[in-house]
Amino acid sequence: GYGKRSETSEFPVRGRGTKGVIGMTTSERNGSLVGAEQVWDGDEMMLISNQGTAVRTRVEEVSVQGRNTQGVRVIRTREGEALVSVSRIAEDDVETTEVQAFAGDAADDLATAAPSDAIAEGDEDTGE
Repeated sequence: GYGKRSETSEFPVRGRGTKGVIGMTTSERNGSLVGAEQVWDGDEMMLISNQGTAVRTRVEEVSVQGRNTQGVRVIRTREGEALVSVSRIAEDDVETTEVQAFAGDAADDLATAAPSDAIAEGDEDTGE
């Protein structure tokens, strides 16, 4: 349940024959790395555990730290529970979800509206 944000500038570009760089220090305290995502301010993230616990949080709530650190607690897990997935929810995705939810409400309004209010483009009955 630990996480952190690190600046991309802290990850030097390496050639093909190198062994890479450390992105997160792992230990008994924070366990193994579950996933890594590139995120931007305004994004959200979804964390899911092996027992079905799902937490959605804003990226800004996770502190920025160096790449060779253990991170901070992002989700509190119970005994025997482990984080199994992390994914980014882009700011655009959040706006789209809100628009779709609004469109669903508008569709309900159209179903109860007068027939002339529900027709957007021509009338099939009259051939217009």
